[in-house]
Amino acid sequence: MGSYLWLFHLSGYFGGVWLRGELSRTGHNAGLSSYSKPQTKGDFKTEVGDADTILDAARGNGRAVLAYNEDSLFDTPNPDDPDQPTRGFIDTFGYNEGYLLQIVDAPPVGLTTPPGFVDCPADPAAGPLSCSYSVSRLRALRTFNPVSQKLAAGDGKYADLGEQILPLQAAGIERGRGVWDGLLNVQGFSQEAYEQLLDISSAFLETVQATVLGSAQAAAERKVAVGRKSATANAMLKVWLHSYLIGITDGRDGRTLPEFEEN
Repeated sequence: MGSYLWLFHLSGYFGGVWLRGELSRTGHNAGLSSYSKPQTKGDFKTEVGDADTILDAARGNGRAVLAYNEDSLFDTPNPDDPDQPTRGFIDTFGYNEGYLLQIVDAPPVGLTTPPGFVDCPADPAAGPLSCSYSVSRLRALRTFNPVSQKLAAGDGKYADLGEQILPLQAAGIERGRGVWDGLLNVQGFSQEAYEQLLDISSAFLETVQATVLGSAQAAAERKVAVGRKSATANAMLKVWLHSYLIGITDGRDGRTLPEFEEN
């Protein structure tokens, strides 16, 4: 588990470094280019502590596992900043859905998006937390396809969850589109960099989608085994997201991407 967490940390950090470099290179993201906040030891301890807390829940008794999965779906108050709650996984999915749709709908001038690259139906009847991809990399996602349909149909406990999910997902989509239609934008990307960003972003959205649907299924159907897996995946994604934010805001000179060598 420690090795996986470390790989997610490295992947998130260097993914952020790569994206910062591409955004800065365009000349259209001056706000980001002029901002720098390298990681501190305290930041790293927070990242590790958050992952440990989630993994403790994943290893706990059945009641604790199910409670964690349900709680992880929703925003929670942030006593340090009441206007900025700690975002739950529904918002994480919605934000990344909105961000991906924004860069697909508004590609860099002169560049093209692969046709049918991603489809996220706006019709609630299609089910919340529902996107499909022209290239799907995550086999586990197919396991949870029926969960979106149950949320849409309002079966049993899914009825309450579905009603709560839709407005939170919609708000996340709006935030994701807004950030990538103002604060950040992909104008000026090369075709290669744009396709890399699409590839990374869709793969990440798939992973979030499988995780949040797993947590929803665990909460609605009281499936402890599914809840343990979803909580563990959530710990990995928390590490990835935290270190990605560190990487994208690290403006120090000399940040280079690692290279892989064959032994």
